Amino acid sequence: MSRSFGSNIDNVINSSHDANIISRPGRDTLASLTYMLHKKRIDILLGYPSEHYYLAHSMGFENELTQLTLSEAPKLSVGYIGCTNNEQGHAMITLLDKALEEIAHTQSFEDILVRWLPDNLKPILEKRLRDRNESAAH
Repeated sequence: MSRSFGSNIDNVINSSHDANIISRPGRDTLASLTYMLHKKRIDILLGYPSEHYYLAHSMGFENELTQLTLSEAPKLSVGYIGCTNNEQGHAMITLLDKALEEIAHTQSFEDILVRWLPDNLKPILEKRLRDRNESAAH
């Protein structure tokens, strides 16, 4: 609910009238859906690899999880921070933008990004981060 996986994937989801797509409200929807996936109560679950791997690891079945990359997915996803639309909120966004721009190009940041990825997906993200850093340097 209220998630976006990039315009290409969102368009596929929103135009798939023949698919049995379920929106499920709740406190920890992703954890309960991951559990249902493990119990074979659902067939597929769309989400980010690190969050599924983390949940499968915490539930003790990370070696039973198969993750596939969608060709329609953007190479890197962009995140957003929301603040109140007032003077203080605008000032905070300015500070956060500056801090995040500095952090985003550190080894510590990259280590955190790959920490909860399955081994087969780590090289893909590492390459995309290298490509991003090289294009930013030019």
